[in-house]
Amino acid sequence: MEEGVTAAVERILHGVSLEIVGRPGSGRTRFLDAISAQLQAQGAATARVHGIGAMSGRALTSVMASLPDVGRHPTIGECVVFLERRLGSAGILLVDDADDLDDVSAGVLAALRTRTSAPFVMVRRLGSHSVPLRQLLASLQPSMRHEMRPMPFSSLRAVLESDLGGPVDAQAMARIATLSGRLPGLARAIALSGAQGTGAARTPDPWRGEPSWPSALGQTLEALLVDASQEDIDALTVLAVGGQLSVREAQALVPPERIERLGDLGLIDFVDGPQGGAVGLYPPVMCEYLRAECSATKRVAIRQMFADKGVAVPADLAEERCPVAPVDSAILSRSMAAYWSVTARERLTRWQEDPAPSTAIGLLTAALVADESVADLGAVYESTVAASAGAGAERGAGPADGDGADLAELAAWYAVYLALGQTDRPGADRVLADAGDRYPQGRASLTAISRYLELLLERVPTAPEVAPAPEVQVASEVQVASEVQAVDVAIDVARGDTAAALAQLAHRPVRGEMFRHHDEVFRALALVLNGDTAQGLALARHGFVVAQRDWDPVALQAYGYALALAAAISGRFAELDDVFSHVMTMTSVSPLQTQYRTGVMGLAAARSGWLGVGRPGGGRPGTGRPGVDRSGVGHPGTGHPGAGHPGTGHPGGGDPEPGDDAAERFGPLPFSAGARWYAAEQAARRGYVTAAAFGAVEAAEADPDPARYARIEPVLTTAVSPFVRALSDLADAMTRRDPVGLAKLSDAFADQGAWLYAARAGIQSALVLREAGEHAAAARRARECWERVTPPAPGTAGLFARVVEAVDLSPREKQIAELVGRGRATNEIAHVLVLSARTVEHHLLNIYRKVGVDSREGLRAAFATWLRRQEA
Repeated sequence: MEEGVTAAVERILHGVSLEIVGRPGSGRTRFLDAISAQLQAQGAATARVHGIGAMSGRALTSVMASLPDVGRHPTIGECVVFLERRLGSAGILLVDDADDLDDVSAGVLAALRTRTSAPFVMVRRLGSHSVPLRQLLASLQPSMRHEMRPMPFSSLRAVLESDLGGPVDAQAMARIATLSGRLPGLARAIALSGAQGTGAARTPDPWRGEPSWPSALGQTLEALLVDASQEDIDALTVLAVGGQLSVREAQALVPPERIERLGDLGLIDFVDGPQGGAVGLYPPVMCEYLRAECSATKRVAIRQMFADKGVAVPADLAEERCPVAPVDSAILSRSMAAYWSVTARERLTRWQEDPAPSTAIGLLTAALVADESVADLGAVYESTVAASAGAGAERGAGPADGDGADLAELAAWYAVYLALGQTDRPGADRVLADAGDRYPQGRASLTAISRYLELLLERVPTAPEVAPAPEVQVASEVQVASEVQAVDVAIDVARGDTAAALAQLAHRPVRGEMFRHHDEVFRALALVLNGDTAQGLALARHGFVVAQRDWDPVALQAYGYALALAAAISGRFAELDDVFSHVMTMTSVSPLQTQYRTGVMGLAAARSGWLGVGRPGGGRPGTGRPGVDRSGVGHPGTGHPGAGHPGTGHPGGGDPEPGDDAAERFGPLPFSAGARWYAAEQAARRGYVTAAAFGAVEAAEADPDPARYARIEPVLTTAVSPFVRALSDLADAMTRRDPVGLAKLSDAFADQGAWLYAARAGIQSALVLREAGEHAAAARRARECWERVTPPAPGTAGLFARVVEAVDLSPREKQIAELVGRGRATNEIAHVLVLSARTVEHHLLNIYRKVGVDSREGLRAAFATWLRRQEA
């Protein structure tokens, strides 16, 4: 930029006016500032007028606000004379944001031009041409135009390194340059917001922060649209949501004159290529921003526009891949509730007209998710069984014939309602046993349901008593076999054998209504627990969004749990909060899905415990001296046994530990370390290997007791899942206080994308080193963990509060450490805190010792990363 400024100043001093044109964020004002500085350095007289967009409708606002010496109520003539005297015979007028001049101020400058040959330097945005501005520009002769191009990569890198106080990682730099289109103002906003989000600034090592998601840059990006009308923005949204469009496709969707205007505004660019080339939004981050801000209703309208115009609908527009929360959860809940209430009443009418097993099943499935009672389901079941028996007697056929398979399925639904909706497990067992005797062809299916209830409410079942025949041919028998397999998949996941579960899911038989979403939900859970966190997260996220679109509360609860678990494990706490809000807002909840809802509640509460929310005073987690944890959660695996053992009214599951105060483990009161260990032991005793592994980590972190871990170790070692085995190893290393083993496990979890546990393992390693008095090694370990974990999972930054608490700086030491982190010298700190320089240096020595560093540089690096406690 310096060479361009020098050349521009040389021309201006020779009497040539200069028009500086560029997009918002292109550095126009900085370029003008540099010109002004050089002109003043060479003794040139200057006057500067600023356009003020918000007040462009008021006469003389720009001149009066920029030149207060002109007086309070000047006339146009007085303004012209004042400027003429200010400039003299060799002065230069600088006009910033000329497109925002009010009309009268623009007229003053045009009149001034008729009375002086002084050169003007005009700065305006690309594509803005008001009538007064055009007339003023036409009067500037001789003149030249300087268009602000995207900043060269090397220059942009220098600007960002200056802002961030150090080098920028090459990959992060490439990402910022691409998103910003190398517009310096936008690039700085992206980089600085990313630095604020990760705390990764002012370090001697390359900055690797992840640029912020476009919604966080809303104010900056909206400034780029200042000259765009609502019609322009609507057209840009169509192009953004449409993805990569050819020029012909873009012209079919957006009128050519609108395309031309967007080009004049610098908001789209054209790329040569096949089919007439392609159209892209500029800067590229604008495309991501408009996609993220596009509502679900607008997406529907755009999809219909594509169809009407004969343009192929892109894949991500054809499917509803909008954000996790495309509509307000309260609106979605009301819509679902109303829909299913109406559906349940319609099905009740249908059943009253024809009390057959098939209509009764439809009624039960709708009534179980309606948020109002539409019928006595016990009476519906008994009446349907009696009507079917009567019809069979009239035909001279038994209930085993004809409707037997449907009656068995109806019995299964009613048993689920009794066990999960009415907490009447004995009644459910009687229904299943009686139906098995009456309808022998459905016995295997009914046995599968019984095992599923056992899995949900008691323990991991043993082998089935009734195996499906290998040569099944009829559709009903195929469904029976599929239900048995569905339960086996859930059992495999609960036992920590995700490889077996995924192998079974590779052969997908027909699923009945009860297990309609089972395959994809358990596939997501199995992938996450098998160490493929990213793929499981994507699968669960897609299912969750589709469930919202389809108004399917059963699928929403199931996918919501899988998504919440994947989001938690991957350190995406904001997404976990979004899912929690959606799931807890739903009033339409099937009893079959209550365990999923309980699981989401447990995960959301566990998040608070991980981040120290509700732990006033903090305690010393992981040092055998647990603080007060009011999360009330034993471990994140509450809910479905696919990733934790079932809730029994107690977040950790199981009965109260003998000798423990039951009130301490229920409701909002603390869930003690002893109760956590007891919950993990109960899960292991009942065969919930996955849940036991989750629970062991929570218990070992609160109270590293090797003896209690030894009680459940034989069960945990049976796990086959890589992630579940790693959880078991993590609990073991915590109880043994093994810093090397914990560091290796941090790397193993990172390789799986399990950033939550990668952070916790690394943090525990640092804490163990501190316990041993190895503060310098602990500081290095904490920083290494931070630098690996927080860029992909910024939410995990709050976990490092545990290390901060262990450092135990006094309030005064925290003040001094923060000021050193900001680059303040000793004398400055002494002045700010009203201390002597010697006292500050004394405090610094204590800080170095506690933190584990030996220099200001080391303290600044620690304070910029793990030492600065993040807000939860």
